[in-house]
Amino acid sequence: MRRNATVAAALVAAIALAGCSGNTSALESRIDDLENRVAALEQGASTAQDSPDGSTASTDDGQAAAVTIGEATFDDKTYGDGRVIIVPMAFTNNGDDATAFSIAVKVDVYQDGAALSSSVPASWSGGLPQTWTNMSTQIQPGATIDVANAYELRSTSPVTVEVRPLGSDDVIAQRVFEVS
Repeated sequence: MRRNATVAAALVAAIALAGCSGNTSALESRIDDLENRVAALEQGASTAQDSPDGSTASTDDGQAAAVTIGEATFDDKTYGDGRVIIVPMAFTNNGDDATAFSIAVKVDVYQDGAALSSSVPASWSGGLPQTWTNMSTQIQPGATIDVANAYELRSTSPVTVEVRPLGSDDVIAQRVFEVS
C-alpha cells in the first residue's frame, strides 16, 4: 500500500512540474487525503487485539465488516457418525453499501491443521435456523445480524476459527475452542 501513496505523490509532483492548468491544490488535497487513509489502513491492519471473550476484533474503522465470534456449541451430526461444532457470529456492515456476511467475509475453521467441512447438526433436522439463513441476508451499513454455521469435527483437538474480509489475508476475528 505504501507504493500506492508513493505513486500518488509522484503524480502530484508530475502535474505540478508539467505546469498543467487547473486547480492542482484541490488535487493535491485529495491525494493527501488518500495518502492519510492508506496510512490509517496500514496502521489499523496491525492493531488487532484480543477481546475479553477470546475473539479477535479489528480496531480499524476502515474495515468494511466487523465480526464477533460467540460461544460455540456441539451437537450430533445428522448424516454420518461424527459430531459438529456450531459457531455463532455477529456480523456488522461497516461499508458504504448493503452487503451480506457471505459476500463480505470468509470463514476458515481448522482442526489438527486441516480445514473442517460445513455440516448439518441433528438439532437442525427440523429446518435451518434463522442464524444460518442470515449468512446470505443483505444488511444496510451500520446494521448487525447474527449468523451461524456448523462444521464436522475430525477429533477432540481444539478448533480454530478465523474470519477475513473476502479477498484479504487480514484476520478480523479469531477464536480457539476446546472440544467438549
